[in-house]
Amino acid sequence: MSFVDDMLAMVREQLRLGAGETITYYPYQGTPRVIPAVVDRQAPEPEFVGGGEVPAQRYRVFVAQSATDGLTDPNEGFDTLDIKVQPGDLQPATFRLTRVLTREAGAFSLEVVR
Repeated sequence: MSFVDDMLAMVREQLRLGAGETITYYPYQGTPRVIPAVVDRQAPEPEFVGGGEVPAQRYRVFVAQSATDGLTDPNEGFDTLDIKVQPGDLQPATFRLTRVLTREAGAFSLEVVR
């Protein structure tokens, strides 16, 4: 198995056990919904946007590939997700889905940017 396969298998197991956290997914066209996810806040170093003035927060989010408790067709560049910047935060922040990194083995790995 590759690293990605191992990671997706671990994410599926965590989601099955109720680990992780809930996020709100806002499809470009459709109804928002709350879904379970595993959020990797140790994503690669931030890139600077807006003329180098503001660092972008970039996270990796793992969700099930499921019509009932995950996603079926994420829309890069248009869908948004409300995610807590830190797990203990009271209010989430809005992140834009920039890339679907992997779409395998019953789970999605998504790159999101704030």
